Amino acid sequence: MTISRGYSPFAQCLMSGLSSTSLDEGARRLILDDGIGAFILFGRNVSNPQDLGLLCDSIRHACNDAGLASALLAVDQEGGPVLRLRPPHWPDVASNADVARALDPRGAVLEQACAVAACLIPLGIHLDFAPVLDVSGFECEGVLDRRTYGPDPAHVAELGTIFIETLQGLGVMATAKHFPGIGRVEEDPHHGRPVVRAAKRDLVRDLLPFRAAIEAGVAAVMTSHVVYPALDDQYPATFSSVISHRLLREELGFSGVLVTDDLEMGGVTRYGDIGSAAVKAFQAGHDLLLVCHREDRVRRVLDALEDARRTGDIPERRIEEALERLAVLRTRIGAITHVM
Repeated sequence: MTISRGYSPFAQCLMSGLSSTSLDEGARRLILDDGIGAFILFGRNVSNPQDLGLLCDSIRHACNDAGLASALLAVDQEGGPVLRLRPPHWPDVASNADVARALDPRGAVLEQACAVAACLIPLGIHLDFAPVLDVSGFECEGVLDRRTYGPDPAHVAELGTIFIETLQGLGVMATAKHFPGIGRVEEDPHHGRPVVRAAKRDLVRDLLPFRAAIEAGVAAVMTSHVVYPALDDQYPATFSSVISHRLLREELGFSGVLVTDDLEMGGVTRYGDIGSAAVKAFQAGHDLLLVCHREDRVRRVLDALEDARRTGDIPERRIEEALERLAVLRTRIGAITHVM
């Protein structure tokens, strides 16, 4: 395990948000002082293509100056209501609900994936936190409004697979979310910790799109801050090795990168310290931890992970597994971009 400049190995396992449309001094220090090389972009970072291009280039140059591996840039570019890169500067992207209800859904999802790639590739953004594979009704409200491919698991699986294969074939890695499925939630995990009380046999249908995504070679999977008592009556998926390892890794055979949802969401921060939460998420099997807003929390997470490493609460093998999976992800991105 090679770590540049004595940086913590956990720096490679954190993805940070940015506060502005340029690489300010605080973000630069995260790269140069702490070794953070992965960043997620939000609407607050986006003004126009030129400025966003400069931001992405600044991140890459700073990572190079720090002796890090190539910068890993990600975004939630789903379509419909969740678009960080929007018209008039970027192509519009249909929502999942509109895709599923189109006269030709297969053609519509192909166009959806191509539109996403057209937004991201020129900027060197090669990880998209999409598609949403949650099974839910077209008319659902709240956190999943217009974001699902509908209530039929087989249809969600089919459209999700086309999206994944098309997007990844064009050079952007996809992320299946929100495992094991949040289509039944009644509370927004941004604000609290929902509980899905469905029986295990009922949850099987929710897993079908994720099975299909894994078979299609999806690069990453994102979990949720939701409790599923039928699967694990103690921990939400973020902290559950039963869900992330036994179910996702062993039963479904996923070998890619496992990503947390934002650890600054209410589903985590309302229930304890973010540092302790990060340790539990990493222990449970997550490889990439998202801290999307505050730089001080990124450092708090780094400190907590290092403390857990020193005490043996996080074994070296767990760190090596995460770094190996992230290295494979970077290799997949590099192989495609080299060909392009």
